[in-house]
Amino acid sequence: MKGVKIPVKVLIVQDVGLARDPITVVDQRKTVMIYVFAVVIIKPGMLTRALAAYRALVPQVLAGEPGCLEYAPTVDIDLDLPNQERDADRILVCERWHSVADFRAHLTMPHSLDFRAAIAPCLAEGITVRVTHGAL
Repeated sequence: MKGVKIPVKVLIVQDVGLARDPITVVDQRKTVMIYVFAVVIIKPGMLTRALAAYRALVPQVLAGEPGCLEYAPTVDIDLDLPNQERDADRILVCERWHSVADFRAHLTMPHSLDFRAAIAPCLAEGITVRVTHGAL
């Protein structure tokens, strides 16, 4: 299953005028801490298998990638809020990286490639990624 292609849509959110040095963020993208939010839509009934793939991945990321400051797969909790989105077949992975270069390196790590092969049968859609940086 190595080499499995999973469509990943990456959106890098541009500076909103509040960062100290927008040129650093927009042009170099290697010197600023970033936040990554990966939305993973799972086929119905496959959440347990998908979470097992993450259980295998997370310790490898945290132990083997010093640029990763946080890597947390999460699932929705129902608080019965009127404006709350809930989806039982969605995993939201909240990540924090020291730099864009660290995140890009993560995408090519052997354990990341193995993970993509393991989670591929669970996916209803590709993984959508939003990449942001602090605005204040």
